[in-house]
Amino acid sequence: MSILGDSTRANQNSRPLRSAKNAQMKENHVVIDCVEVGCDEDDLEELRAANLAETQELTARNVNPMKLIMLLRTRFGIGRYEIQRMRNVYNIRTPRRLSESELAGCRWD
Repeated sequence: MSILGDSTRANQNSRPLRSAKNAQMKENHVVIDCVEVGCDEDDLEELRAANLAETQELTARNVNPMKLIMLLRTRFGIGRYEIQRMRNVYNIRTPRRLSESELAGCRWD
């Protein structure tokens, strides 16, 4: 039996609402808040920049890139971090700073 079926049956069994106050309360109960999402690329870039507030630099020779990517994915999720490698340094942008113990787990064994 579906939830929708149970909800419909419950509404059929309930007494009709007689006052405007009760009708308004009932109506407010089923309102779901939502956020309108825009398609503007500039807004998306601003949101991403705000969420990637912390920047860290790591020496590339000390870091296993696969371990680093796995750490960032598990901590922040896909698309919630940025990695750039310039010469021998990784520049990482994340929502928060990585701790020393987290970074130690990314070193070559």
